[in-house]
Amino acid sequence: MIIGTTIIDLLTASAALIALVPATSIFPVVAEVDTHAPFLVYKYSVNDVDYNKDGWDKDDCSFGILVVSGDYGNLQSILVQVRAALEMKRITGTQRIQVLNIEEPLWLEDMYVQKINFSVTINKY
Repeated sequence: MIIGTTIIDLLTASAALIALVPATSIFPVVAEVDTHAPFLVYKYSVNDVDYNKDGWDKDDCSFGILVVSGDYGNLQSILVQVRAALEMKRITGTQRIQVLNIEEPLWLEDMYVQKINFSVTINKY
């Protein structure tokens, strides 16, 4: 189980989210050049690796999703669907995904940008 794959799988499985943001507009790390809003960008990190007497035990990870839209109302609708697609989900090899925080929206180059941060523990790859 790779966390990046899990994120994209859960996001694209949400029909309500894909109705607002096409699956082709969800990117890891950075959006493609000339991408038109709305779009999502996700990035993850492994914050802590735990070991036990037998070796690797688990990874505590966090990930953030940037929601970008030219319309504030649309931004908020997308954010709600991103949260619904991920929060409290649990798939094979993970504990449930939890929201860490939601950052205040920014206005950046004619776009609204808001970030939602999550945590998840991976206990099986």
